[in-house]
Amino acid sequence: MLFELSKIFWLLANPATLLLILVAGGFVCLLLRRRRPALVAIGAACLLLALPAFTPVERWLMMPLEQRFATPELPERIAGIVVLGGGISVGNATMGPDHALNGAGDRLIAAVRLAARYPEAKLLYSSGARWPADAPEAEADQAAALLQDLGVAPERILRERRSRNTRENALYSVALADPQPGETWLLVTSAFHMPRAVACFRAVGWETLPYPVDRILLPPHEGDREGWFVPSLLGAIRTLSLATKEYVGLLAYRLAGWTDELFPAPR
Repeated sequence: MLFELSKIFWLLANPATLLLILVAGGFVCLLLRRRRPALVAIGAACLLLALPAFTPVERWLMMPLEQRFATPELPERIAGIVVLGGGISVGNATMGPDHALNGAGDRLIAAVRLAARYPEAKLLYSSGARWPADAPEAEADQAAALLQDLGVAPERILRERRSRNTRENALYSVALADPQPGETWLLVTSAFHMPRAVACFRAVGWETLPYPVDRILLPPHEGDREGWFVPSLLGAIRTLSLATKEYVGLLAYRLAGWTDELFPAPR
């Protein structure tokens, strides 16, 4: 039940959806001759639109997430690599023989690179996402096919095919991998998503080595105004939505008791 409620809540709290709701509500109020509520709704929509248009608010929110975990110095040996799903557009991948990587495709590219560096390590891909819901394959199946096409031996690949969110990524991955004391496993996901992922894996008792990829922001250069202001409003709104989702997720997971830390730090 919490899973379904979380999806509904985010659908409404998403800044892009909220903007549409405010604009539509404002026009409805105008049609009903409710002038004051209409002005409030349209004014709130204009403010929500102006923030990413004229300030770097999306950077202010995204930077703490992306900079929380730095790229680590890799050890000489590891037992395995856990890659969290989200890098494949599942619906598009079912429409043809080619693999449909999306904006988070760096997760899979990093997986292949790390698998080549550590030829003895297992590679666990965690995602049961299907779209449409009755699709014959989970994302983990499509990822396994891609990894094999790129040279990863099939016997090295573990498929976690049940998870629907980050908490379930951790729950089902630890059961499948069965990590032993003293083993080092890398955790690969997008940099902005790493704090929530680390919190979930720590909550199930699995201390992994975070390996963030897929960074959205570049650090601004001194005196470089373009480093702080995004010329594309649509891009700024997308970044704002991603950052907002992570903060909402961190808070919701903590309140639900799914994690033990609100904003985990490196250890």
